[in-house]
Amino acid sequence: MTSSAVSGGGAAALPRTTTMSEAEERVLLREAMLRQPTVNIGTIGHVAHGKTSLVEALSSVKTCKMAIEKKLNRTMRLGYADFLIWKCPKCPRPQCYSSCGADAAILKQQHKKQCDASPAPCFQHNCPHCGEHGELVKHLSVVDCPGHECYMATMMSGASVMDAAVLLIAANERVPQPQTEEHLAGASIMGLEHVVTVQNKVDLVGFDGARENHEQILEFIKGTAAERAPVIPVCCSPANIASHKSFNLDVLCQYLTERVPEPKRELSKPFLMPIIRSFDVNRPGTLFEELKGGVAGGSILQGILKVGDKIEVRPGLVLKAADGRLSYRPIQTKVISLHSEQTPLQFATPGGLIGVGTLIDPTITKSDRLAGQIAGVPGNMPEVYQALELKFILLRRTVDASHKKATITVGNQLLCTVWSLSVPGTVTYAKAGVLRLELKGPACVPAGARVSLSQRHDKGGWRLVGVGMLTRGLPAAAATC
Repeated sequence: MTSSAVSGGGAAALPRTTTMSEAEERVLLREAMLRQPTVNIGTIGHVAHGKTSLVEALSSVKTCKMAIEKKLNRTMRLGYADFLIWKCPKCPRPQCYSSCGADAAILKQQHKKQCDASPAPCFQHNCPHCGEHGELVKHLSVVDCPGHECYMATMMSGASVMDAAVLLIAANERVPQPQTEEHLAGASIMGLEHVVTVQNKVDLVGFDGARENHEQILEFIKGTAAERAPVIPVCCSPANIASHKSFNLDVLCQYLTERVPEPKRELSKPFLMPIIRSFDVNRPGTLFEELKGGVAGGSILQGILKVGDKIEVRPGLVLKAADGRLSYRPIQTKVISLHSEQTPLQFATPGGLIGVGTLIDPTITKSDRLAGQIAGVPGNMPEVYQALELKFILLRRTVDASHKKATITVGNQLLCTVWSLSVPGTVTYAKAGVLRLELKGPACVPAGARVSLSQRHDKGGWRLVGVGMLTRGLPAAAATC
């Protein structure tokens, strides 16, 4: 596929949701790559080590959206961006690899006529070295995780949808910094097998300093998933990108293309998606008859979602009775639109971050009010629990100044993170590798789900201490009216 433009090549038939062969799945996923990302990667690491700058270098997207984030120059919520990797047929490796954001790759108006028949965006990208038209080889979403210790639970929520991670380590600081260690431990707990280390800010230290830092990195990642991948030195600050002094981004693109495989997707299973963000897209002053339903954003884990499908969101509405007891009422709605960034879709497959337009009252979805819930097919949803029983293990040591192994006793408050949900719970039993927790609110948790466990530390945030697997739970009360 080395033509001057890449498109869907005509109107795509909606996929069937019955069992498909592996060959049919490969064809469908290849077609989906022209419309949406098919692989999720995450940027993890200590605060101010360059995660957001790397995302901007790859995608031209600034993931800090909130005014407070821009003022503090700090990521506080999960940031998102899509980018495409291209391969030049003429240049040698790694020069042949380059990246750009989806918006930058959309074909200019003078070439667009040849793609008018296609519902997919029409892409092109010229090699920055020789000007040759490139071949689209990867379409990825990036989850940009905050590095501050107060947002560890946010990082774990982001890790739940990652297929691979990029661990950023600044060359001008000693290794490891606290959240460098904690984020890598979190990635290990979430079962990430592909972690590549990026040694950033090498322009701020001399050769000897970069080499000493590199040796510290190699010692730190020994015995982890990151040990199996190279350590890639890069320079990707906004100033260097503007002056064309960034380097080794092509090496990183080569690694992501050649060493991070397309995950095995279960397209024939019922649709299931953890909701990471939710929005009200209506502007203030919108007339009642022009109001649009709420939007839920997430990454599909299994199945295929099509415009017009009926879906259920659990737990949905959480209700509190006069006696203080909580119950839940699932929300059932219809999918009225699908988007990948600005690209409208007729169907969406696993991989990438998708915006799902619904008929839900936008006051329910505004300001991430549905974040942590699960969307799926009515009748095929996980159970909603008010108490959990886990088989658990603790980290060998906590990631703080003491480096001691944590202890969990009855009465402790823990933060349980499963997929995009983070919910506090009180320990009611802890013995012989079995942990029981009374949750603060109803939680939709799949059978056998992996649950990360965090404990409050002296500074008021949460410190990752262990991981558990759901064995059973006490179902929450469903609302009767």
